[in-house]
Amino acid sequence: MSNIINQTGAVLEKSAELLKNPALGEAVTGLFSWLGNIFIKPSVKEKLELVEQNKHNDKIIAVLMANLEFILEGNEDLQNQLTEKLKELDLLMKQAGVSTITKTNAINLTGNGNMQIGSSGNINPFIHYE
Repeated sequence: MSNIINQTGAVLEKSAELLKNPALGEAVTGLFSWLGNIFIKPSVKEKLELVEQNKHNDKIIAVLMANLEFILEGNEDLQNQLTEKLKELDLLMKQAGVSTITKTNAINLTGNGNMQIGSSGNINPFIHYE
């Protein structure tokens, strides 16, 4: 599920650019409409409108993604609907020759000892072995 949330966040971050493309505008608008229907809180809907108007920042995207994760958790039907919307957009992007949007925040840690990871997700290069 985190993959579709990350992909949705990436689309929202690049939405102004995507909306300008005639081949993609309708699909992006459809995604906004779908999100607007599942977000119930007026304050969250307002944040979505700010993204549509390209008046957003990272904090607004983070709030939307947190709300999306909460709504999608345990709701397979909505997860499937969003997955289909993202697949449709991805296909249209490929047809239009636009590079697909991916956003991956994954990390694999192996080894012994204590590794420290900062809040930004960076690995602290100082590994202390006991």
